[in-house]
Amino acid sequence: MSYNNGFSTLTTMDLFRVDLKSEVHLRFLLSSCSNLEWLGLCECYNLENITIENPFCQKLKYLNVSLCQQLKKLVLHNTSLETLEYKGREIELVFDAPRLTTFYSPVSDTSACHKKLWPILKLPTVLPQMETLILECSCFMGEVMKNKLPALTFPWLRHLEVIKVATFRQDLGWVAIILKTCPVLRRLELHVSLSVIS
Repeated sequence: MSYNNGFSTLTTMDLFRVDLKSEVHLRFLLSSCSNLEWLGLCECYNLENITIENPFCQKLKYLNVSLCQQLKKLVLHNTSLETLEYKGREIELVFDAPRLTTFYSPVSDTSACHKKLWPILKLPTVLPQMETLILECSCFMGEVMKNKLPALTFPWLRHLEVIKVATFRQDLGWVAIILKTCPVLRRLELHVSLSVIS
């Protein structure tokens, strides 16, 4: 593949509702972004696979993938990436990114999530070096968390942040359980808001 030098000065690129045509087109675009540090892909389409790998994006530190509905697989082979923010349906995750230690994701209330608790159940396997986990979840996830979390261990997790929007009631009993799965946890943040439905 030939390299494109057109965007070599960019450090931030945020694509919103862009038709990316195919993975080949995305790779060609990224080949021009040698200084890119922040990449956002929001509601982009015609994209089943995202691959971020050397020699592309060697300075990339932050990747945000949000609501790309046709996405099936995210592959990261990158030595600079530090933070991944993912919002969307269940996909295959393949990570070889030793500096990737921060992960943010909403936990949905779909039936599939209740069955598999995705992506939380996958993280100890695909991202064992994770040090910071930021979860956004609703009040209906409490029982699911209680049932599935005890089987997990996050060996290096030091910072856990839970952003919780509850309706009618607050269910935080599962937080005590997740503490047992994080043997070196040093910082716990709970952001709880009550949304009243009239």
